[in-house]
Amino acid sequence: MNDSSEKDTNRVSKAIIQHDGKVLLLLPKNKKNWHLPGGHIKASETFAEGIRREVHEETGLKVVGIKSIYKMHNFELFHCKCNASVVRISDEHIEYKWISPQQAMRKMQLTRETQRDLIESINKNVLKRDVVVTIKPKKKPAVDVEKENEQDK
Repeated sequence: MNDSSEKDTNRVSKAIIQHDGKVLLLLPKNKKNWHLPGGHIKASETFAEGIRREVHEETGLKVVGIKSIYKMHNFELFHCKCNASVVRISDEHIEYKWISPQQAMRKMQLTRETQRDLIESINKNVLKRDVVVTIKPKKKPAVDVEKENEQDK
């Protein structure tokens, strides 16, 4: 496939990896913002080959069902799944977290690119939106104002 000594290009692949309704986020060393797995791909790789390699290097996971969500310039975002939730993070990272996309958007300090990618995935219905339950108040019975006025007399 590729030689590990092969230089990285300026092309980048990122992945939204889903398992049990949650997505995987990584916290890099010396940084405060969480991001999606992925990175620069090699000259001999396609974007999909690059994301398989990057995810495995960063997490130890093997991903399946890789589907492109969107591509722009030298970047491609993929959606994929994995069969395991145990992550073996690389020395580039200090922590990982499986979290719902909505909780990630509300509670996590994400890179702008990760925010964009999660929003794009939700908008394209790749990731499910929060279910919004609306409870309508019970209607009060109509009051006959004329009868109330007669009773007050």
